[in-house]
Amino acid sequence: MRFRLLETLRDYGRQRIEQTPEFTDLRRRHADWYRRLVTEAAAGWFGPHQVEWMKRMEREGLNFLAALDFSVADSPDVALDIAGTLHPFGLARGALTETRRWLDRALAATPSAPTTQRIMALYGGAMVAALQADTAVAAARVAEGRPWSSR
Repeated sequence: MRFRLLETLRDYGRQRIEQTPEFTDLRRRHADWYRRLVTEAAAGWFGPHQVEWMKRMEREGLNFLAALDFSVADSPDVALDIAGTLHPFGLARGALTETRRWLDRALAATPSAPTTQRIMALYGGAMVAALQADTAVAAARVAEGRPWSSR
C-alpha cells in the first residue's frame, strides 16, 4: 500500500523538517534504505519476480533520485553504489541519458579506487555510453577499469 500527500502538505512538511537538526540524518537514512532496496532488487532481478521488481523500481523512481541527489554531495560512495547497482533498471526502461548522468556524477564524486561499486559503475557507464554511440567515453570507462579486471 502506498500513501500519498497533497503537494501543498508535502511541501509544508518538508519545509518544517528541513529546519530541524535531524534533517541530514533522515536524508542519510533515506539514502541508505534505497541503497539496500536496490541491492535487494538486483539480487532478484534475474528470476521469476523481474516484472514485480521493475514495477516497484518505477514507483520508487523519485525516491531513488532524491537519494542519489543527496548522496552525491553527502556520501558519494552511497551514490556510487546506488547508481552502479541501479543501471540495469535504467537500461531496461530505456532511460539512457538519466542513467548515464547519475553514473557520471557518482563516478566524478568518488576517488578512483578499485572498489566493487566503482567497477560496477564503470561497467554501467561504458554500457550506456556505447548504447548512445559515444565510443570515446565508453572506451575511457573500460580503460579506467581495465587495471582492476585481472584482480
